[in-house]
Amino acid sequence: MNLTIPPGGEPAARAFYTEILALTEIEKPKELRANGGLWYRVGELELHLSVEVGQFRTPSRRHVGFIVDDLETARQFFETHGIATLPQADLPSWRRFYVHDPFGNRLEIQSPRRKDRD
Repeated sequence: MNLTIPPGGEPAARAFYTEILALTEIEKPKELRANGGLWYRVGELELHLSVEVGQFRTPSRRHVGFIVDDLETARQFFETHGIATLPQADLPSWRRFYVHDPFGNRLEIQSPRRKDRD
């Protein structure tokens, strides 16, 4: 997974991805460190935040998705941290909403529908 951040965006990225989302930052290979950006471990996957040099553009419909056990608890968590949640139409198998990181990247927060709960 790869999202983009503007040059110098690493402190704001760490505040969001490390401090709020509690993702584990992993060390970039030394050959790539001069490019800036950050890498995170997300389960068995990696999330790369790459610096976009030149005119930074926020992706429009592109996004990454995170699965949570309890969507309402996740919604309250983001709102408690001052992060707006954007409701989305539920899908047959998923309930979901979007949030934006400090750079405008969309993150889809989703939870599987359960017959005993939804």
